[in-house]
Amino acid sequence: MPSCAAQGCSNSWKSGYKMCYFPLKDTQRCAIWIHNVNRTNWIPTKHSTLCQVHFAPEMWEKHRADGSLKLKMNAIPTLFGDTEFQKS
Repeated sequence: MPSCAAQGCSNSWKSGYKMCYFPLKDTQRCAIWIHNVNRTNWIPTKHSTLCQVHFAPEMWEKHRADGSLKLKMNAIPTLFGDTEFQKS
């Protein structure tokens, strides 16, 4: 699995981060993810991921029995450096 697709972020699963695939089948939500990543002329592939640090705490399911992190079905990445982007 590659590293995080966010500019300037080199986090990866090898570093212990949860990696989240772009929601390619949900074109509307994927378009928001792409907009928020803010990379010029960039299109995600089926292997493109963002690490957990780009998602606010409320974007994660709570009370997982196994204790693992899982994104909510409507999660949007909003945390990129000092900039906060659209949430929906």
